[in-house]
Amino acid sequence: MQQMLIWTTIMGVLAWLQTPLLDILKVSNSDSLGGLGLEKVVAQETPNSQPSASPVPQETPSPTATPSPVPSPEPPTPLLLEKQGELKEGDTVLASDQSLYDEYTFEGKEGQQITISLESSAFDTYVALFNSDNELLQEHDDISQTNSNSEITITLPKTGTYRVIVNAYDSKGKGKYLLKIK
Repeated sequence: MQQMLIWTTIMGVLAWLQTPLLDILKVSNSDSLGGLGLEKVVAQETPNSQPSASPVPQETPSPTATPSPVPSPEPPTPLLLEKQGELKEGDTVLASDQSLYDEYTFEGKEGQQITISLESSAFDTYVALFNSDNELLQEHDDISQTNSNSEITITLPKTGTYRVIVNAYDSKGKGKYLLKIK
């Protein structure tokens, strides 16, 4: 019992001193522990609870402002055709209403969306689009009640040559115009 009391006291002192038991046991032998044999003692090395060296504070990088992504500007829609023209005496005449007209062609692809705009300050415009089989695909007079220019937006049904007719709404229409196909 006395040996057990000595052993408990030693263990308490070692724990208080935070000294690893195996370090003490390496120096000691069983005789100094009052006959308690080392082979009967199951000991594990006590973890070193001494505080480790404080880490060196590292400078925290300051957050850098992440630039907002700048939206790429939309590429300009390529012009398929841009013509400044004039409806004048001597131009071709439509048989249906005796109005003057000019004709332009362009190559289009199936599924391609195009916009045809016809502007004039000299006359009330009228525009028509035909496919390569001479079928009327679309025609247009005024954009609105206050805008007598014309505009067609269409998805082309097939690849081929398309024909645009620039015309005036009536047979008296003459003057300069701007045709754009994009």
